[in-house]
Order: sequence, then structure tokens, then C-alpha cells
Amino acid sequence: MIGILALCLVLTACAGSLALAPPSASGTNRDGPILVVGDSLIVQATRALQSWNLPSVPIIAQGGLGSAPCDWETGYTDPLSGHHLKFSHVFQESQPAAVVFAFTGNPGLESNSNGCVNSSGRYSLPTLLASYKRALTKMAVYASEKGAQVYLSATPPRNPATPPGLYRGSEGILQYGFNGVPALNRLYQDMARSELGEKFHWIYDPYPAESVSTSSLAWRLNERCMPWDAGGCRGGVVQVRAGGLDAIHLDTKGAGAILYAIGLAQMPLQRMKGCGLTSTLAVGLGVR
Repeated sequence: MIGILALCLVLTACAGSLALAPPSASGTNRDGPILVVGDSLIVQATRALQSWNLPSVPIIAQGGLGSAPCDWETGYTDPLSGHHLKFSHVFQESQPAAVVFAFTGNPGLESNSNGCVNSSGRYSLPTLLASYKRALTKMAVYASEKGAQVYLSATPPRNPATPPGLYRGSEGILQYGFNGVPALNRLYQDMARSELGEKFHWIYDPYPAESVSTSSLAWRLNERCMPWDAGGCRGGVVQVRAGGLDAIHLDTKGAGAILYAIGLAQMPLQRMKGCGLTSTLAVGLGVR
């Protein structure tokens, strides 16, 4: 509760500076929810993101395990919930002022006929990047034309213990994929600098990835402890990534999810409300 009250106070204090916030793609300082769409890392961070769900700036988290932009652009059925998920439908339901796309490199759950990569066999990084660019561009243009500010969220770095690509083991082919490779973030940066990106003011956002890595987006298993990490703090640090042979996921106890959620919300709130966030605002996120 302390963190939520602090967040309320800061947002109230920032309300007077709203006129100083940079304009959205539509040229207005539009109020409304922040819609975060992504894959399993968003699923992991959903509870933390929803704990920020105040009336002034609601945050709507929509994540799908194993999903890719191609799934969301054409629509797909989530294998766990059975729900049909499509970006345009989610957008219409929430009418967001800002959209954060946070995808880490899954090839997609649907067939390659929907623009996803056929991951049943060998696939290349350029093929994956082309699929991401096509689907993300369509969704970003859709959101921009509806007046929402678009953020392309950097993926956290890949675990170096699990090299990217396709490898042959004793039991056949093992696909490790390309989640978290630097080329994905270069793609997001290029999209923000593209003709369409400049036209619609798309923003590349490194904060979410930096929150669970180094400032240069290099892998780091642990981060320094924060006030809400008292139970999991060991020697001044807390584990924020899954580690082992897991390529991309956050830790199972939720320390990384809290930091990642703060990173996802930081830039949209800065630009919408004209103020920054500090770690003290996130104490309420640590209630697990």
C-alpha cells in the first residue's frame, strides 16, 4: 500500500505539468490507458503492471506465452486460455493513449501462412526479423492512425549460456531460437528511425531491457536488492533472470518482473504525465 499511495501522490503532483508532456502522434496530449502487448515476459510482469492500475493512468497488460507479432497481427487462439487474441480487437476494447510492443523473439504459434516463421524445422534470423518487421509495422501503423503513441520495447539480452540458433544434439535437432539477440533491438531502433517511424513518432524504449540487465544491454543474472526484495536478497543482490539454460525468461520469484514492469511503464508515464519514476514508487509492486 505504501508504494501505491506514493504513486498516487506523484501522479497528482505531476498533473500540473501535463501541459509540458511531449505531444503524441496525433499532436495532442491524450489521456487514456497504456496498453502493453507481448509474449511470456509480459505474462510474467502482468501482476506487477496491474498493481499500477490507477484510475488516472490504467495499464492494460496483454501477454501470450510463446506468441510473436505475427500471431497478434492476424489473430490467434491462446493455447492455455483458449481465448482468441488479436491486436486490433484488444486496441478497440481498451482505446489506449499509448501502446507498448514488447516481444523477445519467438517465431510464432500460427503457421507461416499467417506470416509467422515455420519453426518445425531450421529457420534463419533474417527470416524471423522479416516476420517481426512486417507484423509490428502493421500494428504500429494501426495504433498510430488511431492516435496512440507507439513504443517499441527493447528485449532483455539473451542468456549467453544458451547460444542462439539451431543445434544438433544426441537426440536429434534442438532448436534454441533467437530470443533476446541484439539484432532484434537493432530492428526496433531501425523501425523508430524509419520514414514511418518518424512520421508517427514511434519510440524505441531501452528502459525495460535495461531494468534487468546492464545499461549496455549485456546479460546479468542478478541485480542489487531493492526494498521489496528483503525475502530474496542474498549478499546484496537478488536474482532477476531465470538462468540455467533458459534463454530469456525472468526469475520465478518475481523480482525481475517488478523491475521489468517499472521499465515498461517508465517512459510512457514520463511522456504522458511529464514526470519521472523512482524506485520508491514500486514498493507496492513487491506485494507477492
